[in-house]
Formats: sequence, structure tokens, C-alpha cells
Amino acid sequence: MFGWLTSLFKSCTRRAGIASSTGVELDAIRVEDIFSQPLIERGECVWVDEGEIRSRQMDGYAYYVHPERGGWCFRVIAFEPRAVLEFLMVPPARRNDV
Repeated sequence: MFGWLTSLFKSCTRRAGIASSTGVELDAIRVEDIFSQPLIERGECVWVDEGEIRSRQMDGYAYYVHPERGGWCFRVIAFEPRAVLEFLMVPPARRNDV
């Protein structure tokens, strides 16, 4: 069981390291709710399902970059039948505030 979870997490983190619109690949950083909750409560960020990222980017959303580690922030919300990732994104109205 532990081996399965370890391989699943490695798969998620590999999949999360995706190229930005500038062609630069950033490492994604898995964050916990304790990190993201204040950002969400202040309306500075929202969680976006990985399948909706392109649509949100077309609407002006941008990835939230971790202030200390420099990667895009993500969380895993489901493990079965496959891992589902959500990325922390900044709405267009708040892009200059973050």
C-alpha cells in the first residue's frame, strides 16, 4: 500500500512540473490548505482543476508562484481512480496585488 501511494505521489509531482506560457518549466510545489487558505479568504487566489487551466488562462488567470520556493502551487484532491490536481491561480482582477 505504501509503495502504491509513493509512486502515485511521484507521478503527480512529475505531471505538475509543466511548462509556462513563456516556455520556462517551473517545479510545482504541493501545498497544504494552511498555506493557501489565507490567500483564498482574501480573494487573492482560487483553486483551479487541471482540466480548466487553459480556459482560465484565456480568461486572464495566472499561476500563483510560491513566494519562497518559486514554483507553481498545487494540491491533490483525489487519488482514485486517478490523481486529480488543482493549481492555485490568481484571478485577473488581483494579478497586480499578489
